[in-house]
Amino acid sequence: MSESLIGGHYQVIDCLRKTRFSETYKAEDTHLLPPDNLCVIKKLQPQSNEAFVLETAQRLFQNEGQALGNLGIHPQIPRLLAYFVENQNFYLVQEYIHGQDLSQEIAPGNQLDIKKVISLLQEVLNILNFVHGKGVIHRDIKPSNLIRRQSPDPNLQDRIVLIDFGAVKELTNPTIVASHD
Repeated sequence: MSESLIGGHYQVIDCLRKTRFSETYKAEDTHLLPPDNLCVIKKLQPQSNEAFVLETAQRLFQNEGQALGNLGIHPQIPRLLAYFVENQNFYLVQEYIHGQDLSQEIAPGNQLDIKKVISLLQEVLNILNFVHGKGVIHRDIKPSNLIRRQSPDPNLQDRIVLIDFGAVKELTNPTIVASHD
């Protein structure tokens, strides 16, 4: 990544993840003061400049941005801060979640206590209940997309946060989603 600012005010600190289709960065918003200036920038990289590929990439990018925007604010989902196109690259900016993904906890050979498993499942199912209630299906639930938050706020500390809404699907008729209390 170059030293220039993305979107005029996001400075990349580190690359968090690279795939064939996207790169995810930890960045600083130079318009904000620490500690509230950290964010995550997801850069969607179309594999070609062909019109069909660019249109598909733009549609997927807009789906993810709109879905996060429609979810609103929830303490276990990263807040959407911005999404924009710059130099034919698609950028999505979200709240940075301090913590560690669950692939560290849920690893082969690492047997979890039954109470911890039940607690973990209840917490993840509560997040999914909220997401589904908003007419959104995540479609990529896995340990690396669940972060155990580290926060000075005791109400947020150790809470699970669901990240990476790149494979999201929005239901066209959210009324078909049933809520079970």
